[in-house]
Amino acid sequence: MQQQILEYHSNSDIKVYVVWFNMLSGDSRQGWDGYLVPDPRAANLWDEDRLTSAALGPSVKGAAPPVWDAYLLYGSEATWGKEPPRPISTGATIYATRERLQKDVLPLLDEGQ
Repeated sequence: MQQQILEYHSNSDIKVYVVWFNMLSGDSRQGWDGYLVPDPRAANLWDEDRLTSAALGPSVKGAAPPVWDAYLLYGSEATWGKEPPRPISTGATIYATRERLQKDVLPLLDEGQ
């Protein structure tokens, strides 16, 4: 995602929220590099209690809880209330579904044209 989308579309108005939590034996907040996605449009966040997985994971088609290494794509019109909005596209793993993510995000990118 960093190279194929963010770097390639450096003028787009995209916002990316990257949520990390301990899933594998070596994962920890102390060992976390909070800048793994260094793009200034990306917010790298740590979710100690995996709340994001619990709240948004059921929206990821084909993923089983706990949901991790997944993406949820929302359009600019998405509004967040008591319930999260319905994503335009989802996928897990990000690598396995990267072509779908790229195809679905392209129409949403605002290149200022």
